[in-house]
Amino acid sequence: MWPQYGYYQPRPRGMFSFSKQEMREIGISIVVLTLAFAMAFSGGIPTKGEIPYFLYFALPIAFLAVITGFFLHEMGHRLVARHYGCWAEFRMWSFGLVLAIFTSMLGALFAAPGAVYISGFVTKDQNGKISAAGPLMNVFVALVMFPLVAFGGVLIGGIAYFIAWINIFLAGFNLIPFPPLDGSKILGWGIPYYLGMVFLVVSTYIGLDYLASL
Repeated sequence: MWPQYGYYQPRPRGMFSFSKQEMREIGISIVVLTLAFAMAFSGGIPTKGEIPYFLYFALPIAFLAVITGFFLHEMGHRLVARHYGCWAEFRMWSFGLVLAIFTSMLGALFAAPGAVYISGFVTKDQNGKISAAGPLMNVFVALVMFPLVAFGGVLIGGIAYFIAWINIFLAGFNLIPFPPLDGSKILGWGIPYYLGMVFLVVSTYIGLDYLASL
């Protein structure tokens, strides 16, 4: 989940418009990732007795995790890139989606569903802001979950905690400073910006952990 910069024929698109290809590939990615997350939650392919849990609990929570953690992350990159006049669309990675299903069948999960591909001229500052937008979106989602974690009770609070934790994890993972992850581009933007992002993610995690302990 990171922006890629390549040479594509720019097409005029509004800030919130989606091409048919992009809508199709986002939809496929969401469906596959939801199934993969749900199977990973369930410890692998559900048995006959586990099907009700899988359908009515694991799948809905997995869908929320995918929408908030994956979709909004990518839309953060996309929105800021388009703000700067770039062509930006999501493209799925078929092998990464197959890998997600395969690993989830084993009770684990490794997912690389695709990325927002971007074409256009941007400054170093703009590049850094585009890259930071994805992790910042994850942090924002986690912070929105805080009141539910604190006051939502066992069920709602537990679900909110999980959603927040997934988003913080994805933000932190994407801050690893190695290409093609977001962290490498943010570090190239400037060390203070990178350290600020790390501080924000760590602080959000500490806040979540504190709320969960109350």
